[in-house]
Amino acid sequence: MGSNQLRDYTFKIVLLGDSASGKTAILNRLSSGRYTGKTWATVGGDVSFKKMTVDNSNVNLILWDTAGMERFGAITAGFLRNVHGIIFVYDITDRTSYENIPNWIQFAMEKGPENYVKILIGNKCDRSNTRVVDTKVAQEFAESRDLAFFETSAKEDINCDAAFRAVATAILQNEVVLSSAISRSNFQGINEGSIRQRGKTSGCC
Repeated sequence: MGSNQLRDYTFKIVLLGDSASGKTAILNRLSSGRYTGKTWATVGGDVSFKKMTVDNSNVNLILWDTAGMERFGAITAGFLRNVHGIIFVYDITDRTSYENIPNWIQFAMEKGPENYVKILIGNKCDRSNTRVVDTKVAQEFAESRDLAFFETSAKEDINCDAAFRAVATAILQNEVVLSSAISRSNFQGINEGSIRQRGKTSGCC
């Protein structure tokens, strides 16, 4: 490999959080650059892809959106196998979604691998007039759990790319996680259409 040639890595990242916290909208913004205002409620799981250059490496992200409702818990558990990063998402205008984050963290600890990169996202920060979760409180919680923290807005395209870039950078710096990086051939072999499922209930950002 030449000294100027970028190395290729592929990482699996899963988003966890309550239904309607905005996981799907964040991924749509990141992968397609679009915000539609409405999304289909995810049933089971949905996958999207993002390529970026981080620290002289080509990073291919396989991004899994998961159902936030408890009845899909068994399905969600399967998505945590061989994961490199987990992003916990809550809605800053929905206190329950924030209060459930410890439950999602516990779920990840029980079902996920021993080593993975994790961050906390407070979504819908464009709705500051209806905020019920204080930024400082969430930041202190994140620090107490050793989580990087971002507030994002899929609608206004605030910090979505920055949050995922931070995850990719942290994975690259995590030797244990990096040792299990998915091969590029596996990344290219995934058929997005074959594993996407959508419900009939519309949600929002």
